[in-house]
Amino acid sequence: MSGERLVTRAMHLAVDGMGARRGGGATGLLEFLSVAVADQRVLRITLFCSPKSRSRVELPVSEKLRVIENDWVDRSYFARILWYELLLGLTCRALGADLLFVSANFGRGRFGVPHVTYVRQSLMFSREAVATLESLFDRARACAYGRQMKRSCLTAARIICQSSVMRDCLNRSLGVPAEKIEVIYSSARKLPQEVRRHRTLDPMRRTPEGGRILYVGDPNPYKMIETAITGLDLVRQVRPAARLFLTVPRDHRFSRVPFVSCIGYLGPFELREAYELADMLILPSLVESGPQPPLEAMSAGKPVLIADRPYARDIFGDAALRFDPLNPKDFAEKALCILSDPEERQRLVKRGYLLVKERYEAKPYQRMVDICYEAFVAKQAERLKTTHQEREAFGDGTGRESER
Repeated sequence: MSGERLVTRAMHLAVDGMGARRGGGATGLLEFLSVAVADQRVLRITLFCSPKSRSRVELPVSEKLRVIENDWVDRSYFARILWYELLLGLTCRALGADLLFVSANFGRGRFGVPHVTYVRQSLMFSREAVATLESLFDRARACAYGRQMKRSCLTAARIICQSSVMRDCLNRSLGVPAEKIEVIYSSARKLPQEVRRHRTLDPMRRTPEGGRILYVGDPNPYKMIETAITGLDLVRQVRPAARLFLTVPRDHRFSRVPFVSCIGYLGPFELREAYELADMLILPSLVESGPQPPLEAMSAGKPVLIADRPYARDIFGDAALRFDPLNPKDFAEKALCILSDPEERQRLVKRGYLLVKERYEAKPYQRMVDICYEAFVAKQAERLKTTHQEREAFGDGTGRESER
């Protein structure tokens, strides 16, 4: 390019983490930030997030990291749309960010700032899951989220998703070019090694071993917790002491079921102890993008019973036993298989350990930072090429016109 060459430098990375207050979204955000902070190619990071007072996220401590809390964005759906569609891009440009990492589905850099979209929501791609939503508002919101995700993905420099099933959905349903999408299977977060005794988990300790069944997640209708509850009633005909422990609010309606304990949201130390106490983890959900609890349970040496749906077959393969999430009887049969068959338990535990090791060694969050840097370098190259073409067309900037 007329003697010019691309000179790469460390980038100023903006990260939109709005709404990632706990659960899988917060876990992935923290893992990404930890890797980005340690990467020499990242000069500084500006994080947009919800107020700390309403979040359980413990952010990394680093001079690189600047945190901007946006309280008003969480106040209404319309405020979020305004943020994602206009103000996020304007703020990135005003701060001089080189690239925006959209950590949860929505948002665009715009105004000269490229963005990478990390897709973490899969609900809108499953008709049977959307059909479980109880109100027209919830269904309309799922549809609106799908449109927002499409706008973010179609204008993104690169897209990251957590399974090949999700990649195919983005390509087929949203028309996103397959070459822009990279599948990165997530790894299990490292929970504290120390196991403490928490009073919250006293109900699990009081339940005899061999009957402690754990669910980690929220109570959304498409999670199909009702199937597990009905199925557990059948399990109790063989194992009367069996009990289901749900990490949902203690006053949830499920708490009125005699053999169900709602133990509330668990922090890292509590969650580690819950996995140690549990005899198995269940995930009856109709659709997921890249669920963390099964990997966390596997890392603790616990078998996993999961819904027989495409996401589970793709992400977990034969490391988890599958059941029909619409069939309580099938749930009961598979749960009893895990609880009563030592060989099957050992097979699942061994496969689970191998899967966790494989995912960890792949360093997924480092790959995400790599993709962000690749998109940044590609944008630099594009700008340099544009500048060169303009000089050829209009002169070299010294007052001489280009030859024709």
